[in-house]
Amino acid sequence: MDFGNTTAVHDVSFELTFGEVLTILGPNGAGKTTSLTTLLGFRRPTAGLVELHGLNPVAQPAQVNALTGAMLQDGGVWAPMTPEQVISLTASYYRHPRSGADLIDRLALGSVAATPWRRLSGGEKQRTLLALALLGQPRVLILDEPTSGVDPEGRDVIRALIQEEKALGRAIVLTTHELDEAERVSDQVCVIARGRTIMSGSLSDLTHSTEVEICTDRDLSSLGDPPRGGRCEGRNLFGPAHDADFLAAATAWLAQQQVNVQSISSRHSLESVYRHALEGESR
Repeated sequence: MDFGNTTAVHDVSFELTFGEVLTILGPNGAGKTTSLTTLLGFRRPTAGLVELHGLNPVAQPAQVNALTGAMLQDGGVWAPMTPEQVISLTASYYRHPRSGADLIDRLALGSVAATPWRRLSGGEKQRTLLALALLGQPRVLILDEPTSGVDPEGRDVIRALIQEEKALGRAIVLTTHELDEAERVSDQVCVIARGRTIMSGSLSDLTHSTEVEICTDRDLSSLGDPPRGGRCEGRNLFGPAHDADFLAAATAWLAQQQVNVQSISSRHSLESVYRHALEGESR
């Protein structure tokens, strides 16, 4: 996708199966929002192929819109309208809309249902926009930073609703800067930087590790040699994953040194994988 002499998105590719959540990650300016708006047909791609439901979103917008729910960062709601009014109006565009009252209740909007848009908090606006995206009972949901500016309670409501929609067989594409959130909800992850994909795959594959990591409450560098096959880095002891003998020896060694174990993991965090990918891209 080109804007004059600037290429905003180049060589971004992903596929998604119904009943899965794909999270697109990347720094500001990476091309995440441009990718979503192009997928929705709001921008005509200058090269490449874009399909949603097997349809061209630019040439067949009505068919695509009928099957897709979108929540973008710019909601475009008229300031005097209330959540109740805008949900009712949007519901009238669909042949078989979901109950607006149900969504107001499910997204905890009852106390502000009659409050003008301009007086809503950022989190209340986000939850209203999510309600609008869900009204048409879409097969695909496209959510651009759905929990941005939302308080912890509101995030829990939104996350739970995303999981419900996934269980109903929806395909969900979302962007976020919150890596712990992405790790909670994602089946697939696509990391983009400078307008192109630098890493993609299933969450389980991307976070898989051949090492076990034992996190402790002390610096281990002065404790001597760890059990065979292990190495110490700061407060962490690493060794071969799925090796019961090493794990038994390591925990016994730490107990002998009067070191407390805080956690044991045989996988990388999504945050560490993401940061490593971006560091490799910047070299």
